[in-house]
Amino acid sequence: MKLKYVQFKANVNSIFWMIGNGLGMSHYPTEFVYKGHSLGNSVWLGRKGYGYFFCADNTTRLNEVIKEVEEELTKDPDHIVKVREIFEKKVKEKQEYLKFLEKGDFSKLSDEELFNYYKNILKTYFEVYHFGEPITFISKDFAEDLKKYLLKKGSSEEEFYIMIAPTEKSFFQIEEQEMLEIAIEANKTGVTNRIKQKIKVHTEKFNWIPYDYGANLYNEEHFFFELHKTLRNTLKEIEEKYNKLKNYTEQTKKEQKVIIKKYDVDELHQKLFAVVRHSYFLIDAKKEFFTKLHLYSQRVFQEVSRRLKLGIDLVRHAFVEEIENYLVKKQEPEVEKLKEREENYYMVNRADGKIDLKQGPEAKKIIDEFLADYEKKEEKVEEIKGRVAQPGKVSGKVKLIINAKECNKIKHGDILVTVMTSPDYMVAVKRAAAIVTDEGGITCHAAIVARELKTPCITGTKNATKLLKDNDLVEVDANKGIVRKIR
Repeated sequence: MKLKYVQFKANVNSIFWMIGNGLGMSHYPTEFVYKGHSLGNSVWLGRKGYGYFFCADNTTRLNEVIKEVEEELTKDPDHIVKVREIFEKKVKEKQEYLKFLEKGDFSKLSDEELFNYYKNILKTYFEVYHFGEPITFISKDFAEDLKKYLLKKGSSEEEFYIMIAPTEKSFFQIEEQEMLEIAIEANKTGVTNRIKQKIKVHTEKFNWIPYDYGANLYNEEHFFFELHKTLRNTLKEIEEKYNKLKNYTEQTKKEQKVIIKKYDVDELHQKLFAVVRHSYFLIDAKKEFFTKLHLYSQRVFQEVSRRLKLGIDLVRHAFVEEIENYLVKKQEPEVEKLKEREENYYMVNRADGKIDLKQGPEAKKIIDEFLADYEKKEEKVEEIKGRVAQPGKVSGKVKLIINAKECNKIKHGDILVTVMTSPDYMVAVKRAAAIVTDEGGITCHAAIVARELKTPCITGTKNATKLLKDNDLVEVDANKGIVRKIR
């Protein structure tokens, strides 16, 4: 059976996240979020040092369920409001648990108490994830029809992007606003001890942003660099940017009202635009909650690792039942079995909630065959096409980044070319003159951030990472959605 590629992610340090993602897409959303429609099975391939691949097998109904859920949202746009309300309620209920994961003293817990915190990590995924990610993934192309609708009425692309802009600030915008506030004071006083203390607090509050599934953390050095970069601007420029972010919500709502009146947007389409905005919110809020869960859970894994005298990477690749056997029932850890799984695993998260797992030589053979097909280089072309996510036109040298840990190789003015972006790519995103991705649409992470930064962006090219290489000189015409090789 040939597997079909859907998505790739590097730096995934625990099989927990693949189980949570998998059943959170295939099983838990079916009844309510997908309104009875089934995605079928989802397949996940994991290889040490490589990352994971989300794939489709012959049962997966990705294209079908996208169409079905889009039709449901068109008939009942308020459905996503109900999904969002449940998501926000679930996240609120989990804050005390998340706080203990971050700050709690696990060394004082009994083995059974520690195990309960451990198993609740996955339980949290099962309770929350399917109200955050799936509907945004399934409805990712929803905005395309709205774009056609508004442009047909004579609007500009800029007005369309205002209409789909979320009215809530993203966590990137909140971090930036607070950094600008520090910069305003530092501009007047210099980098005093008071400013240094504020940077320390700022780091503690926002260090998690680039972690994602296990990539990097921001440190004080990073934020001091950002502060000094900001201080190259005049006080007036810093204050203007600060006030723009401070007034973002009020101003965005005001501009949307003007556009609605200007183009006589009917009530149904107003609700459909709101679907996209709610989707934006869920993408951002889901990413914040689960990035923190991934990061703070490492403290549990570390304590389990210490008590079992078992490598933390093996703990991260164990199943709940196995850790219960080792930690609570005092059985000897199956080290070789866990090592084999860490190297290669093939996991099917079934629509009925069950998991099929293969590891060792059998899994290696499946992954080798998949990668042989996936990594085939395509014929050279001079022009690559994708979707316009943020207009603009620039030229520059390509920096191909497949793993977020490579982000520092990009310099200011380079063209970021990647499979897709996520918060762990923000160092590269902020330096890039333009962003080009294989995956995503006009509501993906790259598109959202590109519009916030006003960086030209083309998404959904499907093959840019296979057709371009480091230091290729390209022109990114994000007005037309075309990347051209200059040489």
